[in-house]
Amino acid sequence: MTETNAPPAPPASIMSAVSAPKASVPKAAAPPRPPMAKLPQTGMAVVKAVVSGDTVVLSNTNPNPNGSIPEALFTLSSLSTPRLGLPRSGTVDEPHAWSARMWLASELIGKTVKFECHRSAESRYYGVLYKQPPQGQDKPVNVNLQCVALGHASVKSQKSPSANEEEFIIELEAAQATAKASMLGVWGGAGIVRKQRQAGEQYNVDELVAWAGGRQISVFIEHNFDGTRYRCSVLDEGEFEHASFTLQLAGVQSPRLDADFGTHAKQFVDLRLLNRTLKVTFVGSLPSPSNPVAVCVVHHPRGNIGVELLKTGFAMVSERTARMLGPVDVVAYRQAEGLAKTARSGVWQTYQKPTISGIAEATGTVLEVVSGDTLVILPAGVSYDDEGKLLKVSLASIRSPRLGGGRKPDEPYSYECKDRLRQLCVGKQCKVTVDYEREIPMGPAGPDGTQKKEKRKMATISVGKRACIGEVLVSEGLAAVQRHRDGEERSSNYDTLCGVETTARAAKKNMHSPADPPMRKVNDLSDPKKAKAYAGFLQRSGVLKAQVEYVFGGTTYKLWIPAENCTIRFALSECRSPQPTPNNPTGRAAEPFGDAAKRFAKMHIGQRNVEVVAEGLTNGGVVTGKMFLGAGAKKENFASALLKEGLSSIDWRDVDSTNADLVSNMSAAKASKKNIWSLENAVAEREAPVKKEGGQPEEVKTIRISEIRNGNKFYYHEVGSPSVTKIDEAMKLFKEVNGVSPGPVAFKKNKILAALFSDGKSTDWYRAKVLETSGSSYKVIYIDHGNVGTVTSSQCRNLDNGLEFTPPCAREAELALVRSRELNYDEGIEAARTLSSLAWGKELTARIHAVEEGKMMVTLYDPVSPVSLNEELVKRGLARVISDREAMFFGKNSQEEAVKEIFEKLKETQEGARKERRGIWVYGDVGEDDDERAKY
Repeated sequence: MTETNAPPAPPASIMSAVSAPKASVPKAAAPPRPPMAKLPQTGMAVVKAVVSGDTVVLSNTNPNPNGSIPEALFTLSSLSTPRLGLPRSGTVDEPHAWSARMWLASELIGKTVKFECHRSAESRYYGVLYKQPPQGQDKPVNVNLQCVALGHASVKSQKSPSANEEEFIIELEAAQATAKASMLGVWGGAGIVRKQRQAGEQYNVDELVAWAGGRQISVFIEHNFDGTRYRCSVLDEGEFEHASFTLQLAGVQSPRLDADFGTHAKQFVDLRLLNRTLKVTFVGSLPSPSNPVAVCVVHHPRGNIGVELLKTGFAMVSERTARMLGPVDVVAYRQAEGLAKTARSGVWQTYQKPTISGIAEATGTVLEVVSGDTLVILPAGVSYDDEGKLLKVSLASIRSPRLGGGRKPDEPYSYECKDRLRQLCVGKQCKVTVDYEREIPMGPAGPDGTQKKEKRKMATISVGKRACIGEVLVSEGLAAVQRHRDGEERSSNYDTLCGVETTARAAKKNMHSPADPPMRKVNDLSDPKKAKAYAGFLQRSGVLKAQVEYVFGGTTYKLWIPAENCTIRFALSECRSPQPTPNNPTGRAAEPFGDAAKRFAKMHIGQRNVEVVAEGLTNGGVVTGKMFLGAGAKKENFASALLKEGLSSIDWRDVDSTNADLVSNMSAAKASKKNIWSLENAVAEREAPVKKEGGQPEEVKTIRISEIRNGNKFYYHEVGSPSVTKIDEAMKLFKEVNGVSPGPVAFKKNKILAALFSDGKSTDWYRAKVLETSGSSYKVIYIDHGNVGTVTSSQCRNLDNGLEFTPPCAREAELALVRSRELNYDEGIEAARTLSSLAWGKELTARIHAVEEGKMMVTLYDPVSPVSLNEELVKRGLARVISDREAMFFGKNSQEEAVKEIFEKLKETQEGARKERRGIWVYGDVGEDDDERAKY
C-alpha cells in the first residue's frame, strides 16, 4: 500500500471506485481467499468491509499479478465497542453493537482513508484511521475520536502507552466525557439488540418473499459468498426485521470461487456492495434442502451490479433466474453479455461466435408445415423445380408437442399446434432470421450405433404483421419455450417468449390447462370398404369444405373433411396428370412432368383449405370429384389451373366437350406447347364426345309443400302419389300394434327408425333418420315430411315390415336460380314467412329443371298467378339471383334456353327491387364477398 500524508479526493462513481481486475487477465488459479497485506507505518487504503463497531477490512487499490487484492484487518486502537452476537454460537448482540457497526459502515465503506499503525498482533493491526475532511475544512477527521464522541465506543485504558498514545488517549477521554454528559450512544441507556432469525431454520424464505410483496426492501449486505450470492439482513421494520437470508442475484450467475474468474467476480462485488445498505426487490426463491435462497434484484444508486458483472465477463446470464424477471428487464442483461462476448472478456475469452452454414437471413413462401415448430419454405427468387431447393427450418427456442408415428400416439395439442401454425403461415410470405443451428437425429441408430443427423436451421420467422409466429403459439398455450443451458445459443426473441409463456400459464391456456386435453380421433376412409360405405353420403352432401393434408401427385391428394371428421383419398375427376416419382424406391419410374405437376399442386393447394364436390368412387377407394380453391369471384376450379399450366389433360370420360373453361385452358397450353404438350410423343387426348341436346329433361308436377326450411329450401309431396297414403296407413297400423311405448334401439348416424311426434292434438309414430347424437338426445329428420326434431330413447323404437327400406315420401327441393338468407337473419325469417304465406296448404305447379345433389331445382307457380314464387321473393327483396357463372353451370345440366329465359327475367326483377331498396337492398348493394355470401 502506498504511503501518503493526506487522503485523496473520493471517487466519482461507486462502479469505478477501485480499479477492477481487467477482463483480459489471462486464466490463473486464483487463491481461495485474498492474502493478508503487510501494512506500513502509515499509508492509504480503501475500506472494503466493517466487521464490527471498531474493526474494518482495508484493501489495496492495486491487484496482484494473479488478480487477487491484498487485505488487512484493522482495529481502531484504544477503543472498546459492544460486541455483535453470533446466532449460530448462541450469543446475542450487546446493546448498541449494531448501531456502532452501522455508523462505521455508513462513514467508511468504499472510501479511501489514511491509516496509522500503532502495533500489530496475530494478523491484525491496531491504529488510527483518518477520513476526508468535510467541505470547507482542511484537517482530516480522526475516525477513532469521532466514534467516541458520538458514543459508539468507550475508551480502553492502556497499561504502558507511548507518548503519542498518551496524548491521544487524553483527547479520547475528553470526547468520552462529553458523550457521557450528553448521554449519547452507549451512555444513553438501552440500545438496539437484534432478534436475529436464520432463513431455513427459524422461517421459510417463501414467507419473506410473500411479506415483501414486490416492495423495495432495505437490506444490509453482510457477506458475499461469490459474485452473485450474498448473505443479507433485513432492515425494514416488521415481522422480518433483522432476519438473515441468502440472496441470489436475479438473472446472473458468476463462476464458483475455484473456477476461472470466480475470485475476480467476488472481489468486483466486494468493493461495490459489501457492508452497504441497499434496496432489493424479491422476485422469487430457489429451493434448497439446506439453505433456501431468495432471488432478488439489487437496486444500487450508481448502476446495476448484474449488468456490470456481465459487461466485465465475470458472470453469465442465468436462465433459471432470468425467467423470474420481465422480458424488458432482461434486455439490458442480454446486451451486456453480448458486449462481453464480442470483447471476449472474462469467462468469454475463448468464446467463438457460432457460424451458420448457408444463408443467415431469407424471405420466401411457406409451402408446408411439418410439425408444430418446423416449416418448409421456398426462398424468394428460387425456381421450385427441385425439392432440394426448399429450406427446412424450425422455430428457435420453441418446443411444440410431438406428433406420433406408428404405435406412438400424438402428444396432447400436437395437432392443434400444427394446425394453428398452418393457419398462420402456409402460402404466405415470410422472413427467416437464423439464430443458430442444431444437429437433429433422423431415425433410429444403425447396427453400429451411428445415427443419421440433419443440420437444422433454428430461426425466428415473421409473417405479415406478426414479428414472431412462435410467440403466437406460445401465447396461446400450444407450444412451450425450450429451457436452454446457460451460455447456450437461443432465439433473439427469447425473453419475450418466456414472458408470454408465463402469461399463458397464468391464464391456463390449452396445454397449461388442468382440464383433460382434447382427443382427436379421425375416421380414416382410405380403406376401400370403408370408403364405399361412406361414398354415397359424401356425394349427397354437396359442397364439402376440406383441407389438403398431403399431395400424392398433381391430381391425387389426401383430404381431411372437418364437418365429417374423416380423411379420404381424393382425385380430380375432370383431368389426369402424369405420375410422379414414387416414395417407394422400387416403384415404377416417374412419368415426364409428373414431379412438376406434384410440385405445382403442393405450391398452390398443399395444406390449404379447399372446397370439393364428391362425384364417384374408384375400386381402390379413391373418391373422385371437383376441387375449388379460393372464394367468391376468385374461386377457381383447380383442374382448370392444372390444364392451363399444361400439367394435366382432360379426362373425357367425366367431362363434357362443351365445358368451355376446361377445353379452352387445355387448348391454350397445347398451342403453346407447355410442359406435357412440349413432348413429341405426347399422348393425344380422347376425342371429345358430341354435345348433348339440352340437359336434363324438364318435368312439371303438382306438389304440396310439407316443410319449409328457409326462404328457398323446402320439402314437398307429389299430389296424387300413393306412397304418402301407404306410409300413413302403415304407421297407423304400427301405432295400433306397439302403442306409444318405446323399444330398444341401437342409435347411430343415418339409421332409420320410428320416432314419436306430437302436433298438440295427438301423438303418432313417424319414420325418422338420425342426423346426430348428443348424450341422451338425438337430432332426427322425419323423412316423410322433412321437419327436424330432437328426441330421446324413450320416444323411439325400431321399424318393422320393411318400413326402414321404403323410400321417403318427402322430396327435398330448392327454388332454382335464387337464394334467400338463412334464418338467423331478419330478412331470412321474412323470406321463409313470405314463402309460407304464398305456398302453404296450396297445390302448386313445379317446373323441375334439374336434380343437384339429390335436391330438385324448381320454379314454383301458384296456378292462379302467372308470376312464379321465385320471382315474387326476388321482387320483394327477400331473395337474390345467383351469379352468371353459377347460372351457366346450372344451365348445362338442364334445358339451357328455358333456364336462360327465366334467369334474365329474374335479373330484371332484381334490378327493380334494388333500385326501390326493398328487403336486402334497403341499405344498398349486396356484395359478392365471402361474408355476404355466407348469409345465404
